[in-house]
Amino acid sequence: MVIRTREPKPGAVKWVAFSCSHCPLQDPEAVDLVKEAVRDFRPDRIVMLGDLHEAESASKWPSEYDWSIEDEYVSASAMLREIRLAHPDPAQVKCVFLPGNHDANIEAINRHPRNVRQLLSWRYPQHVPVRKGGKPVYINQEFIEEWKVGADYRYSRKRGVYRIGATVFSHGYACDVSSDENQAIDLGWPNGLFVSGHTHRPTRGEPRQAMKTKRRPLPWWYLNAGCVRDLYPGYMERHFSAMWGNAVCYGWSLPINSPRFESRTWDAYCEVGRMHESAFV
Repeated sequence: MVIRTREPKPGAVKWVAFSCSHCPLQDPEAVDLVKEAVRDFRPDRIVMLGDLHEAESASKWPSEYDWSIEDEYVSASAMLREIRLAHPDPAQVKCVFLPGNHDANIEAINRHPRNVRQLLSWRYPQHVPVRKGGKPVYINQEFIEEWKVGADYRYSRKRGVYRIGATVFSHGYACDVSSDENQAIDLGWPNGLFVSGHTHRPTRGEPRQAMKTKRRPLPWWYLNAGCVRDLYPGYMERHFSAMWGNAVCYGWSLPINSPRFESRTWDAYCEVGRMHESAFV
């Protein structure tokens, strides 16, 4: 992969971010795109922006899917392991998970009975089918041992961001045409960058700037990481205008603690792979 950001400034934290795998619906080519970014950019942190799981068992809507939540955890754990081990030095990278709405559904009130909710949650080791040398092996072992939920992060419209300096990461909460722009202003810092997923609509190339009018820019920037899932689920058959796309974002940010900066202390890029064919119609 050709790295398209400026050379990181001294002390900068390098990161790679991806979103919305909806395991076991991840697209192998999209996962390879993330692995390529991790291998070539050698980030200090890998951020999974949410909707790791499809969470079909927690859906309110009927479907024809025939897998179990166990299948989702096995698939997700295998994918995360591939991505982490793509790093030239896996022991030196910090892996961060920011739950999305599909992940939150597994723990949501009224989705599963309260007394069994913990038995289903991705936050806990699930199922111990075998033991090797006396050590339990969990189907979500990679997730439990190597990926940590962002400090103080929760899926919420009023809070829920993970921050590296002026770069703010969140799953995202809205899906309208201005959602990325509005959330950058609501949740980000002035002269900062907001990186999200949720809509499955990637921002191609360099970050975009929020606009007050068509000619008056505002000092907030945003990137959407699109998704790494299959682009053609059955329930989208009638939505031919979908701008879904597979992508990965990468960049760097100085670990500053104050928003009182009048210049950018970061740089980033969104590498887009395959787009839904209707995006070109």
